[in-house]
Amino acid sequence: MILIYIDESGTGLKQTPPAFFVLGALAVQATDSDLLEQKIVEFKRQFLPWAKPEDWELKGRFLRQGGGVYQSKSWAERAAAFFRLATLLSDFPCQILAVAVNKTLIPRANIMDDDLYRMAFWQLLDELNQRLARDDEEGMLLLDSRSNQHSSVQDRRVIESYRGWREEQTRQVQVLGLPWFGTSEFYAGLQLADIASYLVDFQVNEKENQVRAELLLRAFQLIARKVRLVTIP
Repeated sequence: MILIYIDESGTGLKQTPPAFFVLGALAVQATDSDLLEQKIVEFKRQFLPWAKPEDWELKGRFLRQGGGVYQSKSWAERAAAFFRLATLLSDFPCQILAVAVNKTLIPRANIMDDDLYRMAFWQLLDELNQRLARDDEEGMLLLDSRSNQHSSVQDRRVIESYRGWREEQTRQVQVLGLPWFGTSEFYAGLQLADIASYLVDFQVNEKENQVRAELLLRAFQLIARKVRLVTIP
């Protein structure tokens, strides 16, 4: 059984730049998930010893910008964290798939952000299903929940998109059941999917601030051999 953690990076159609919207997946054998959790808990305890690991999440955008719980850390410390996390991803038995949608090249007429997400999600599901079939594996999807006590609209849109994809399939679907949702602070896979997606996002989108750009591009190079990147269109 493969656990597939999915996260996004980038902005919607109305916010350009950046040009690309990225949806990434981190695929891990279920039998390796406990080890992954242990490694991330250890990292979080070393990085912020004063905070419980469950109280904060590893998030690429905040780690780069220094916001929230990261504000006490210098850029050198945050860059070192990117390298440690990229090294962990490089060394750990996992696969990374990412879909990057070039928002500047898709027709804007009657296209909404939900359509942008659906395009990326369906392509990602196609890639995942082919990979699972090739390896004779079955997979489960896990995503960061956007629901709260007042609304489940965003999670429901993901479910609707997934069901739409399944209805279009003519081959065996290797993904079991509907996607599952969880709070990212609690799950190492979701946090590393965020880091991986952010590094892919940075690689395809940004050419600013040469010092930071160079450091983050070097971090991406640590995982590049594991990344399968598909672009739309």
